[in-house]
Amino acid sequence: MHGSAEQIMVHFGPDTQARAIRLADNAHVIQDPATSGSASEQQRTEIVADVLDVDVRDGKTPSKANTSGAAHVNIDQPASGTQPATATVIHAGRFFADFNREGHIEHIVAQPNTRVISTASGQPEKVSTSDKLEVFYNPAGELASLEQEGHFTYHEHLVQGGERTATAHVAHYTPVDETLHLTGSPRITEAGMGMTANLIHINRRTGEAISEGDVKSTYSDLKAQPNGAMLASSDPIHVTAKKMVEHQDSGVALYSGGSRLWQ
Repeated sequence: MHGSAEQIMVHFGPDTQARAIRLADNAHVIQDPATSGSASEQQRTEIVADVLDVDVRDGKTPSKANTSGAAHVNIDQPASGTQPATATVIHAGRFFADFNREGHIEHIVAQPNTRVISTASGQPEKVSTSDKLEVFYNPAGELASLEQEGHFTYHEHLVQGGERTATAHVAHYTPVDETLHLTGSPRITEAGMGMTANLIHINRRTGEAISEGDVKSTYSDLKAQPNGAMLASSDPIHVTAKKMVEHQDSGVALYSGGSRLWQ
């Protein structure tokens, strides 16, 4: 880990050990990945702010940090196997970071007005917003999960065309399987279809969506088929079930568990 700024002020305790550091004017604190072993797969995390205050433990390692003024966090994950490299930028009013005993970031809190922009090679940009965001790292210093809470929104352009938006009260994202878990009145809207359920999972890499519990869908962007029979009119189609799995590659939605369809 290393940092830089136009101004750096160090406060010492009575034992002449550093107790706090203030980085002001274009402050940067960067946690780089290790260069060998399994840790080489770690992401690079960078905190950028007008002012960054860092508390120092035992005069040697950071324990806490918080930002003032404009700030954002960059998280860059290298490519691994079939997974492309990803870049995530988090904007918020303020950031608060906790460090473990080794001086590695283990937890970041961002609030209010958080905005997360994620990009990956060959994939459309994904944007989410919320009142609060928490970033969790595992003991190895790798990104473990992100949780957004309060007025969560999600937007992405689908590879096959069209857009998908989602809302919920809480969103939990796990990078290991690239899945977004939505709870608290979750709702998805895409291609003329609106859907609600108790729990919705969205795979951000494949686009597959799984909805569970009290699934209710309405397909409203329909055109009348003069030569058709059943479901040939342009009236909305409604479907309810216990579970729905939507496959983006085939364009098929499979409903199961007491399924009911009407128009």
